[in-house]
Amino acid sequence: MGPFLEFRLWLRDAPRVEVRGAALVAAALAALLAWTLVPTGRQAPATGAVAVGTAAVGAEPLDEVGAPTGEAVPATGEAGAPNEGGSGPAVDASAPPEAAPASPSTPVPSPADPGGGAPASGPLTASDRGVEADAIRVGFTVLNLGGVDHAGYAADLRSDIPAVIDALVDSANQEGGVLGRQIEPVTVKVDILSADDQRRKCLQLTQTEKVFAVIDSYTYAQYEATKACITVENKTPLVTGGVGDAREVATAFPYEVSVTKDFNRRARDLVYAARDDGFFDPAKGFKKLGIFVDNCRPFALDDPATGLYAYLREVGVKSWSEFRTDCDIASQQRGGVQAALQHLQDGVSHVILGTIGAGVQNYTNTAQAQRATFEYFVSDFGSLANDGTAKNFNADQFDGTRGVTSLHEGERSIGRPLSASAAACSKILTDRGLEPITDYSRDSEALYLCDGLNLFLEAARRAGGDLTRIGWTDAVQTIVDFRPSWVDLASFGPGKLTGGDSVHRVQWHRDCVCFRQLEDFRPAYG
Repeated sequence: MGPFLEFRLWLRDAPRVEVRGAALVAAALAALLAWTLVPTGRQAPATGAVAVGTAAVGAEPLDEVGAPTGEAVPATGEAGAPNEGGSGPAVDASAPPEAAPASPSTPVPSPADPGGGAPASGPLTASDRGVEADAIRVGFTVLNLGGVDHAGYAADLRSDIPAVIDALVDSANQEGGVLGRQIEPVTVKVDILSADDQRRKCLQLTQTEKVFAVIDSYTYAQYEATKACITVENKTPLVTGGVGDAREVATAFPYEVSVTKDFNRRARDLVYAARDDGFFDPAKGFKKLGIFVDNCRPFALDDPATGLYAYLREVGVKSWSEFRTDCDIASQQRGGVQAALQHLQDGVSHVILGTIGAGVQNYTNTAQAQRATFEYFVSDFGSLANDGTAKNFNADQFDGTRGVTSLHEGERSIGRPLSASAAACSKILTDRGLEPITDYSRDSEALYLCDGLNLFLEAARRAGGDLTRIGWTDAVQTIVDFRPSWVDLASFGPGKLTGGDSVHRVQWHRDCVCFRQLEDFRPAYG
C-alpha cells in the first residue's frame, strides 16, 4: 500500500480531534516555510545622507534585482526598530528622502574628507535644472576687486580666485562629486557696488547657463533686489556670505542660505555684547549714544521686535543721535563726515558703527580732525569687526575699539592656528600649486567659497540621487553642526538657513593694525 492510500485511510478512520490538530500543525509549518523563502527587502533607515544600497525612510524597499516589493519601510527611531515610546526621533514615513531629518550625531565631513562621493543607488537621471545624469552645473562668483577697494574693504585680497574655484571643484570631483555627478563650474566676475552688473550676472547664471545653485562669497551683499533675482525670481539656491536682514531671508525662503547670520540677529549680537562689555555703563563714561548706519537693510534697524533700536530699548538705552545714509557708496562716504559732525554737536560719547568701511573711514578721519574722543563698538553689522576693513580707519580714533564677531577674526594675532576647516581648505589649494591660506581677511573670499562648496556638497549628498532644488534646501535644514573655515559655527534646522551661532569679543590695536581675541567662542546672542 502506498503512502498516499495510507493517508486516505487514516483520514477516513481517525478521530476528528486528531485530524483538526494535524491540520493546524501542517498550516503553521507551511506558513513558516513561505516566510523564510520570501525576501522582505527591509534595510536600515537613512540618517541624513542616502547611503548606497539603503532604502530611504518611507520609500518602497527593493528586492535583489532592484524591483519594488510593495512593502513600505516603517518610520523608525533607532536603526531597524519602530519608534515606540519616544525611543528615537519620530520620522514621517510618508516624507520624501530629502525631507527625512538627519540624526544630530551625523558628522559633517571636513573639506579635506568630504565623503559620500559614491554613486547613489539606482541610475542617476536629469532630475532638475542644471542636473544631468553624470554632471551638475554650479555657479561661482568672483569679486571685481576695483569695486571692493572703492567700498573700503581689504585692498590686498588674493587675486587668484578663478584658480581657487577650479582647485576646490577638482578636489570635490576627485572625491566623487555629488553622489557620482561631476561638478561643472560656471564662474562670473561681479561688481559688488553695481546693481546692474549683479542683475546681469544673475540672469546669465540662472537663465542662460541654467545652473542648479550659485555659490557666492559676498559679491551680492549690498543689494537685496539683486539677490532676489537669484532666489525669488529664479528660485535658485544661493549660498552666500553676504546674507541680508531677516525679512530678506524670509522672502527668499528657502533659497538664501549662509554660514553667517542675518542682520537682525547681528543687531542683537551687537547690542547685547556691548551691554555685557559695559559700553552703556555711565560709571565707565557713557553719556549719550551715537549711531552711524545706512538704509540698505531698514528692517534690521526698525523692526519693532527684532531691530537694532528695539534691542537698544531692551537693554535700557532710551535715546540716541542717529545718522542714517542712503544705500549707495557716495551717500555713505559723505555721510561719514556729516555723522561725525552731528555726533560731536549732540554731545555723543559712545558710537555704534554699522555701515560700510568707506563711510567709517571718513567718519574716523573727521572725528580725529575735530579732536573728538568717541568710544566705538563694532560687530558683523556692517562687517566692521575684521582686519581687512578696520585697517583703513584712523588709528588714533580706532585704537582700543572693542567688538563682537562670529568670525575667527582676532585669533591669528594671538598665536592661534587656522581653524581645522581653514587648514583643510588651504591644503586643497597648496596640493594644486596655489598659495596657502594664511590670513582670514586676505583669504576671506577663498574661505567663503570653500565653505559654500562644502555646505552645498553636504546638503546635496543628504538629498540623495534624485536631486532637486527644493530637496536640496530641505536637506540643508537637517545639518545641525557645520564647522566652516572662517565662521566658527553654523547650526541649521527646520526653517533656519543661516549660521553664525557662536560669537567672541575682540579688540583692535594700532600696534599690529589688527583685532585680538579677548575670549573663546560662546553661544551667540542672536
